Amino acid sequence: MKNILSIIPLLSLAFLISCSGTQQASSTSLVKAEFEVGGACGMCKDRIEEAVAVRGVKTADYNLEKNLLTVVYVPSKVSLETIEKMVANVGHDTPNVKSKDATYNALEGCCHYRSDAKNEAD
Repeated sequence: MKNILSIIPLLSLAFLISCSGTQQASSTSLVKAEFEVGGACGMCKDRIEEAVAVRGVKTADYNLEKNLLTVVYVPSKVSLETIEKMVANVGHDTPNVKSKDATYNALEGCCHYRSDAKNEAD
């Protein structure tokens, strides 16, 4: 009987720890978002996906043919606005954030996707 009584506090502690773990998991819900990103080649795809490989972003997939970035992220750790800014910081425009011209112009020639740049090259 004495051994059983000494185990009860350990079981109670284990129960409390498992309950708190369940609460944490529910407060870190994932959100999926999709938005347009300017890009032109495989190097763009790699650069865009690497730019958003940060804490809070679980997955990022850039569809080059559709020019769409799909991200799954934890909003309590990173915002969609921040994700768009990270993409723009490496030279790729989003609907809400345009990359600085100097950053865009520093991209390899095959990565230029803006219509005004394509028209100048013709």
